[in-house]
Amino acid sequence: MKTVVITCASGIATSTLVVNKVKKLCDDNQIDCRIIQCSYQELAKFADSCDVIVSTLKMENTFNKPMYFAVSYITGINEAKLNEQLLEELRK
Repeated sequence: MKTVVITCASGIATSTLVVNKVKKLCDDNQIDCRIIQCSYQELAKFADSCDVIVSTLKMENTFNKPMYFAVSYITGINEAKLNEQLLEELRK
């Protein structure tokens, strides 16, 4: 099982949209994953135990984990490309 941390400023608003997109992506592709939704301030406590970080804000990746910028899930622009990248990482 893969663990995906999805983060936004508050851990409530835009991350909820992204959680729904990632959950559907995983379900549609038979990928067993656990999703953790959190604020940026909480990210550090989950980063060590996750496989992938999906963030609504471009930020420096100091966690040594694959990190994806989720703006495509919010705008719909290049969403298919982000899905491909995320699926490739989750299938490893």
